[in-house]
Amino acid sequence: MVPNLHLVDASEPEINEFLKLKINYHSTTGSLSYLSTATRPDVSYSVSALSPFLEQPGIQHLNSFLHVLRYLKGNSNIKLTYKKGVIKPLEEYSDAN
Repeated sequence: MVPNLHLVDASEPEINEFLKLKINYHSTTGSLSYLSTATRPDVSYSVSALSPFLEQPGIQHLNSFLHVLRYLKGNSNIKLTYKKGVIKPLEEYSDAN
């Protein structure tokens, strides 16, 4: 997403304009969430910024979603790769009093 972009609730006309596009925003954002969990943690912040608007998304949310898709396409060589048989020691941290 664009740095320092602050997403806000969509206005009624913006919601209606989005609904005319017949895009399943919930499903598309869910797909991004899966990617951020499985192989692309670099988009986790963007997914968490888009998720609060699942119920009533507007055009600004769609544009931000498309921006994330363009980022993923342009940086398709960046990913987590899990190799079979590689054992890494598990490190744990806690901030408890």
